[in-house]
Amino acid sequence: MASKTGFDGFNKINVSSLKQIANVSPNAGKVLLAEELGIPPYIDCKDMQKAPFISYIYDSIIFAVEKGFPWEHISLIVKVAHDFLKKILVERHQISDAIRDFKEESKALEPLSDRHKKQYTDYIFDTVLCHYNLYKYVFSHLRDVVHPEVKKDVNVPANPPVLKEGKSINIWEYEEKLNAISEKEKNEKEQRLLLSKDEIQEERKTMDKLDDVPVPYSKMALSDLVKDVLKGYTVTREKELNIKLTEATRDLEYKLEKTALPRPAVLGSPPRFKPKSPIGPRTPNQSNGNLKPEKPNRSAKSRSGRASTGSNVSKK
Repeated sequence: MASKTGFDGFNKINVSSLKQIANVSPNAGKVLLAEELGIPPYIDCKDMQKAPFISYIYDSIIFAVEKGFPWEHISLIVKVAHDFLKKILVERHQISDAIRDFKEESKALEPLSDRHKKQYTDYIFDTVLCHYNLYKYVFSHLRDVVHPEVKKDVNVPANPPVLKEGKSINIWEYEEKLNAISEKEKNEKEQRLLLSKDEIQEERKTMDKLDDVPVPYSKMALSDLVKDVLKGYTVTREKELNIKLTEATRDLEYKLEKTALPRPAVLGSPPRFKPKSPIGPRTPNQSNGNLKPEKPNRSAKSRSGRASTGSNVSKK
């Protein structure tokens, strides 16, 4: 047999041990059988052939018990099953050799009745001979013992905060969505600011042309230069207003998006945002570019009128 220890040192099992093995659960019976055979433990990670071998012998015992074999004959069945298994594990052994070997081993079954001999012969044909290659491979090839090991760093979580300081799941989800919108708004503002600076800087380069114009300035050169400066200034102001308008529009859209989020009732009413005007605040006394006229001081006028009336009466 291919096992490191081998099962050649096979201990004969007495009748009392066979009765004890047959009267307990299958797993407990296999443990007792391994001890009786002198090859414990039943499950051995270092010998992967031990468990199938004990199951093979145990199944032979249970079969004989169920068929009503005498206990003395069951002990004989165990010895025959072991000797037959050792013979089929010979190198270059074929199934025809297994049939011839069983015929030789059947001589040891003479004490059995004819009915029991036939029953056990059918059992051997239905198990070992029908699965000859499987039995031969399992008990002829040592399997490598595999010890799976996985190395992985485990980060122990920090101590959790006090339970009363925690948040409900709906509040946490609301704040996460709100923070995601704010982060998106911040990134968009930064990107838009960089692009607007580059666009406006290109238009303001027109004033640098004065350094290239020869002195004294000619009327034609100054006229063209003034036109370029005015054009650049107009385009720059137009772009600045468009940028401010875009900022105000996007700012309002983000505020509407934040307000539209389903807000948990425990947080109260949602914050009210005041939209920004792209034009800027007006002066207190300015409307459409014109100053409001001052109202006359009516109290001074009435006092002066009463004073003049009194003087006229006194003169009369």
